[in-house]
Amino acid sequence: MKITCDYCGTLIDTDKYRSCPNCGGAYGNDHEVIKEKEKLDRADDLYFEKKELENDRIRIENKNLMTNSAANSKTVQNAAKFMSLGCLLPIITICVTFVIVMIFAIAAVSSERKAESSSSKREKEATSHSSISITPVEMPDISIPEIPEISVPLIETKVTAGLGEPAQTLNYSVTCDRYQTVDRWPYKPSEGYEYVSFHIIIENTGKEDYRPEEKIMCLVDGIMCDSQWDNDRKQLSSDPVPPGIKAEGNICFEVPADAEYFDLKYGDYVTLHLKNTIGGEAVTETE
Repeated sequence: MKITCDYCGTLIDTDKYRSCPNCGGAYGNDHEVIKEKEKLDRADDLYFEKKELENDRIRIENKNLMTNSAANSKTVQNAAKFMSLGCLLPIITICVTFVIVMIFAIAAVSSERKAESSSSKREKEATSHSSISITPVEMPDISIPEIPEISVPLIETKVTAGLGEPAQTLNYSVTCDRYQTVDRWPYKPSEGYEYVSFHIIIENTGKEDYRPEEKIMCLVDGIMCDSQWDNDRKQLSSDPVPPGIKAEGNICFEVPADAEYFDLKYGDYVTLHLKNTIGGEAVTETE
């Protein structure tokens, strides 16, 4: 490239000289040089861009070619498989048909043989039954032992009775047929209290002698009353009572005069629930 020196106007061949051969001035900043360099740079850029685009095009074509090749190969493989199946299908159908026919044939022969076997067996059984005589078998005399009776012990239960009603237990009955106020002179009851004597009858209903309870309790509203000795009347004895015999006697208690009910507790199972109908009047006659 040839340019004009900005200092002396000499024509400079830039391919041969790096500076002006006449005045020695540098031309690196000359506008012609700069313009030429820019032109060369643009040309280089265009070249490289064109080269890159060409390379991209080649890569895309190669990729498409490989994809098409793989697809074609797969298509060929599938076609080969279908062709092989198409060849094998008639053979498989023939084999399956043959197996089914053989199974039915074997089943028919087996059923026919079974029928013949059962028929001959029935004939043999009929022949054997006609020739066998049946003799009766005597059964031995088997005696069944008697089952002994099991005695279950009875359980005592609690019994409640009123005036004149017997309170029946397993072995005895207890009855209070009357009660009355009594005078225990010279003794006097506490204020608001009175002496009441109860006539008790005990009957032995068991099979053995029965000894009456020595102590009978009297409760009023759940509170136990004091027992007292009644000199004017026969006391209830604790002597044994034979079976079927009755024993009777009196027992006296100091009870509240305004009591509504008396509860006589005899033993663990008998309660005589008695309503107070005396009215507080003292009775002194003896039995």
